[in-house]
Amino acid sequence: MTRPARTTDTLRSRLDAAIDDLFPAQVDLLRDLIACRTVSSPVPTPEFVAESTRAVDRVAESLRSLGFTADIWTTRSGFPVMAARDKAAGPGLVIGFNGHLDVVPIEDPARWSHDPWDGTVADGRVHGRGACDTKGAVVAMIGALRLLRAAGIEPATGLLLHIVTDEEVAGDCTDECLARGRPDAVIIGEPSALDVWIAEPGLEHLRIEVDGIATHALNRWRALPDAPGSEAGGVNAIDKATVVIEAIREIERAWTRDLRYRLLPPGFNTINLGAIVGGKSSGRNEINVASGPGSVPDRCALEYNIWYYPSQSLRSLKAELEARVLEACARDWWLADNPPRFTWALRGLTNPPAETDPAHPLAAALLAAAQAIAPGSTATAMQGASLLPWYTRCGIPGVIFGPGDVAQAHGVDEYLALDSLRETTLALAMALANARLKEVPSPDCG
Repeated sequence: MTRPARTTDTLRSRLDAAIDDLFPAQVDLLRDLIACRTVSSPVPTPEFVAESTRAVDRVAESLRSLGFTADIWTTRSGFPVMAARDKAAGPGLVIGFNGHLDVVPIEDPARWSHDPWDGTVADGRVHGRGACDTKGAVVAMIGALRLLRAAGIEPATGLLLHIVTDEEVAGDCTDECLARGRPDAVIIGEPSALDVWIAEPGLEHLRIEVDGIATHALNRWRALPDAPGSEAGGVNAIDKATVVIEAIREIERAWTRDLRYRLLPPGFNTINLGAIVGGKSSGRNEINVASGPGSVPDRCALEYNIWYYPSQSLRSLKAELEARVLEACARDWWLADNPPRFTWALRGLTNPPAETDPAHPLAAALLAAAQAIAPGSTATAMQGASLLPWYTRCGIPGVIFGPGDVAQAHGVDEYLALDSLRETTLALAMALANARLKEVPSPDCG
């Protein structure tokens, strides 16, 4: 027999009565996690492994006290990671949670108003690196589980928590977690300020390389006709790269003018030129940036950040961009015969978009809970990238939700407001009590 969903008012009153006694321990847990200096890098350092292991162990301690089993291991790439299950749940549908304990580097500690690793509590906030992004989300989830237990309320499903330490560098933690066990739906912990993010854009990094002909700069005058036969003066690869730059600017103008997605601002689908490296090649397929301007450069690399909508196909996007760039290059005497080279998923960064039906039971339960606390909460899209696509590509629907405002992430004086932590904890507890999933077979991860 299916237990009926609890009314929001009744559930809220029971949870409100219990949270005040538990909240100081939540703040202490957040401070403990902030004190772990979990600055990640693509290749884990010994210091990072030690600090992230300390953070994972602290989370495991909290979950074990709630009756969870905590499986901790190190991924093939060297990142500590944990999968924790509710021992009492038994077989049945499972809600997952993914929260990351790794953080970005500190820009300059002297610019911070408080020690970034101290977790100072002041002005109604917990200050420190990772408070908002996203140690606060992990603490809110643990707090929600503790709150349900204190109020004598059982979650509507089983629970599976994936606690990772490589989100900032797109490592292999989540892949390995999913290989060991999948939830039926998932909450990704990111600072959403009580909105429920049911979608996110795709993100792709691209490098375009342009070749030229190197020679001494004293020969530059011979190249001034910029036409066949002027090769004795070299072919300036940086000059030729401007043809590509202008072509992509025109693509961006067209895409941001003509394409729309209802949950993201008009024009969000930008193509940002984030790096230009040009110079004389070293002979090892590398650019010698120290060669100086005394040579005509024979290599130029452009690196782009591309945002695209869930309604767009990455395959079609790639084909269109390459075709339009090559079309522009075909009008240049040099590039027509020496076309640029494209490297997609540069340094492994390819983050597909994600989208979940707002009527999905988890999305609906979480939005109802958030609106009970903040009536203006909406179901919308994240303006960034998260680990949600790691789940949706496996057929696992999900949402992004957590305490704090994303504007605080990655910056100087990062903090998490205590009110936000408290309200998010309540919302998560209410949603876990009422989210009744339906059995839906999921495909293999692709």
